[in-house]
Amino acid sequence: MTMKKFVMTMALLLSFVIGINAQTTALESQKIIDNIYIGVEGGVVTPMDFNSIFPVNAVAGVKLGKEFSPVFAAEVEDFVTFGDNHFMDGKNFVKTNTLSVNGKVNFSNLLFGYKGTPRKFELSTNTGIGWQHRYGDVNIDGTYGHEDDDELIAKTGLDLGFNLNAANSLVLSPVVYWNMTNGPRDAIHFNKKFAQLGLTLGYIYHFNTSNKTHAFKMYDIDAYENTIAKLNEELAKKPREVVREVEKIVKVSNQNIIWIPFAFNKSELSEESKNILDNVNVKAVSIDGYASWEDGSNAEHNMNLSVDRANAVASYLKDRGININSSNGHGAENVTSQRCVIITLEK
Repeated sequence: MTMKKFVMTMALLLSFVIGINAQTTALESQKIIDNIYIGVEGGVVTPMDFNSIFPVNAVAGVKLGKEFSPVFAAEVEDFVTFGDNHFMDGKNFVKTNTLSVNGKVNFSNLLFGYKGTPRKFELSTNTGIGWQHRYGDVNIDGTYGHEDDDELIAKTGLDLGFNLNAANSLVLSPVVYWNMTNGPRDAIHFNKKFAQLGLTLGYIYHFNTSNKTHAFKMYDIDAYENTIAKLNEELAKKPREVVREVEKIVKVSNQNIIWIPFAFNKSELSEESKNILDNVNVKAVSIDGYASWEDGSNAEHNMNLSVDRANAVASYLKDRGININSSNGHGAENVTSQRCVIITLEK
């Protein structure tokens, strides 16, 4: 198999895996301050040319990042280097300071899907680019006389994450730091002579999110679709002129949700709906409103209608002192009837 065929095969496989995950699960929408993490790290590096492995140089740093999804994240990292191996000027305790912007791809979640809670072990790539200042006016290969102490640095590495729980993680990272502009005229290059091979161990803390879990919240679309299908089968047995006016409340206890359908093209709560909502006795809920193509063929109208339905339920529960973690309208997403609001009870 040629390299081109291998790359195309892998791309198709990844597309298939991602497509399957997208069809069966959905993430709760996040706020801008959700899924932020902070970390500290320390470790050792040594010249990648292996001409003088010892003594190793020490590194220490901090990072601040945000996960945009269970697969993709970005972070800002700042670290300093200590030691005299390839940094021969002994006048300065700190040899370099590096500030970089890194991107992360979680291959564990990309290939095997995210199930709503972090895995015990996760494998991610961690690559980035940044600026480095070297102290002591000395070249990275140990020669003196270089007047440019600012360099362009690239980072390539792996993150082996061990999640102690949803909030706390340990990360072991084999990494290479490339000095890309060492030499005359700052010509960009990747040369192991001017690179440091390292191993770091870090501690990561994931801040609490708006869903109170420190992680992404996942909904099982298949479960919702199956419930919708059962409701449609039941409604289909009724006369057509009656179906548009009938409202039925269904509580799915094993899914920990309350299902409230609405009348055709309406967003008002019925007395039966209010009676059910009066019996909701939890501290917080998440609310998702939906419309149906039966409500209208205009996507904007259906989106506004789904928002109105979600807001009607949210307003009623909020007046009862229940916290609303999220309230979203989703329009008409499927060909099946979804004139409803889904209330997820939070523990």
